[in-house]
Amino acid sequence: MEISSSKKNDVRNSLSLSYKLFLSVFIAVVIVFFLTSLFISYKEKKEIEKQTLNMLKREIVLFKHQLEIFDRSNKNAVDKLMKIFEKMVPPGEKGIVADNSIPDKFTAITGGSVATIFKRVGDDFLRIATSLKKEDGTRAVGTYLGKNHPGYHLLINGNPYKGLAFLFGKWYMTEYLPVKDNNNRVVGILFIGFDITEVMNNFKERLKNIKIGKTGYLYVVNTKTGKILVHPTKEGINGFKLKDKEGRSFIQKMIKKKEGILEYKFLDNGQEEDRVAAFTMFPEWNWLIVATIDKNEIKAKINKLRLMLLGINIIAAILVGILILVISKRSLKLIPTIASTLERMADGDLTQKIEFGEEIKRRKDEIGILVTSIIKLENFIKNTFYEVKNSIKTTNSAIEVLEANIGNVKEKTGTQNSLTNQLASASQEMTTTIADIAKNATTAAELATESAKVAEEGQNIAEVAGKTIYSTNQATQELKHTIDELNSNVQEIGGIATLIKEIADQINLLALNATIEAARAGEHGKGFTVVAEEIRKLAEKTIKASDEIAEKISNVQKVSSDTINKMDVTAKEVEGAINTLQNVKEALIRIVEHSNQVKDAVSHIAAATEQQSITSEEINKHIEQVAQLALAINESTLEVDGAVKSLEEVVRQLVATGEKIKM
Repeated sequence: MEISSSKKNDVRNSLSLSYKLFLSVFIAVVIVFFLTSLFISYKEKKEIEKQTLNMLKREIVLFKHQLEIFDRSNKNAVDKLMKIFEKMVPPGEKGIVADNSIPDKFTAITGGSVATIFKRVGDDFLRIATSLKKEDGTRAVGTYLGKNHPGYHLLINGNPYKGLAFLFGKWYMTEYLPVKDNNNRVVGILFIGFDITEVMNNFKERLKNIKIGKTGYLYVVNTKTGKILVHPTKEGINGFKLKDKEGRSFIQKMIKKKEGILEYKFLDNGQEEDRVAAFTMFPEWNWLIVATIDKNEIKAKINKLRLMLLGINIIAAILVGILILVISKRSLKLIPTIASTLERMADGDLTQKIEFGEEIKRRKDEIGILVTSIIKLENFIKNTFYEVKNSIKTTNSAIEVLEANIGNVKEKTGTQNSLTNQLASASQEMTTTIADIAKNATTAAELATESAKVAEEGQNIAEVAGKTIYSTNQATQELKHTIDELNSNVQEIGGIATLIKEIADQINLLALNATIEAARAGEHGKGFTVVAEEIRKLAEKTIKASDEIAEKISNVQKVSSDTINKMDVTAKEVEGAINTLQNVKEALIRIVEHSNQVKDAVSHIAAATEQQSITSEEINKHIEQVAQLALAINESTLEVDGAVKSLEEVVRQLVATGEKIKM
């Protein structure tokens, strides 16, 4: 596959510019003509289809117009004949008589027109007198109109009917006139008609002879019965039985639409036909008029047109291609000369001066511009090589000076590298020492901070303890005050107890006196003696209780006094503790202040050390940068040295190349 592609590329590359231009333009023209042909054929296809449909419509419209004229003129004629027949028949029911002489007389007078008298029998009408003959030549008496007659519904309702009728094998233009009795009831019909069979046969022949293209024709179908009245091959059959490919009656579809265009496919003698039809209705005769043509005929015209357009386009493309080939060859005939000149210049041969005729130089097209540009290029190349030779000499001198300078730079950058390495080592040691100082300062700051925190916690505890002791002292003072009040109350109770004892002594004395007096009174004082004795006993108990109260009060007073003494001692000790805590608090406050001062000092030391460390690191970085810069300078010097050597090689090559140029 790659070999085939390579061969194609070789073939393309071997073609001359004029042939390439010819092929490109020829292909483009062919494509344009092909697209134009497609567009024109599409437009012409639509136009051919439109013309065909218009032709079909024109045929049916023309035929329908002829029928209308014929129908109108014949209806005028039957009107006149009916007036004649009316005068010959008695008016009303009197005229409905079975007398053939009246119709015969009418036929004789009118030169062959027929007449009939119908009598109503039930819902139908019976011929009782007529000059109309059947196929066998006998009168058509005793036959009925029939409910399938196209004018039946008009007549039964008392309305006249005029139109075409096919009676006993012949076509008639007819008129039927209902006859009514005094009650306005239809009792019979008067009929007249004249034979138009010959004219109808002429119509049929004319329709059969109408050809639309090669496969087109007209046909007529009775819209009531479906009978095909006129057709090249299917006359007399029921058209409703003809089905399209989907199994539907295309004639009934036309009758339903009444007028228009219909495309349908149906089998005719086992062969499928794809047809298009234009159709219209002629309701006066219940006719469907159809003009149809095979769609393959339309397609054949379109294909013929396409082939013709294709042939024209191919011939036009070939002629245009030949014209382009001739023009391109004449325009590009200088290209080989220009190519050989450029090839000679590419080989370094500038000894020959490029010469073109003045006529070519005066050309304003691309060839003229190309020739002028080649002449300018030759002059430019020659001038450039002269300048290059001069520049090579100057460059050689500059290279020698540059090599000497590079040697000096190498020596100085080596010394600088050594000094920079020593400075970097010293700076690194200083950075390490500063880092240790910063670390110790940070530790001291942390310890100072911790001491300050502990002192602050002790200060807080001392404040809490001071508040607690102060509260205890206040509670002790309040308790002492309460005990003093209790002691005072106890003393008052002691006085009351003493008073009670004194009263009890007096009561006891009085009770004793009362007992004595009661004894003196004898029997009368006996009860009083008992009372006095009880009072005396009560007084003794009171005295005894008073003594016990006095003893207990004395004990309470003694305990209260001891408690007060102890509380005084406690109060003094609490006051001492408060003073001691105050001293501790003040000492802790001083510790916190000193710790904060130590922390601030250590923080300043740490910050200064850190700043010094940063500065040292920056110095170290700068030293490293200086070292790197020195290395870069050294490397650049080496690169410059290499570049100078490469430049020397390039100069040698330029010299060698310049020697190849022939000028």
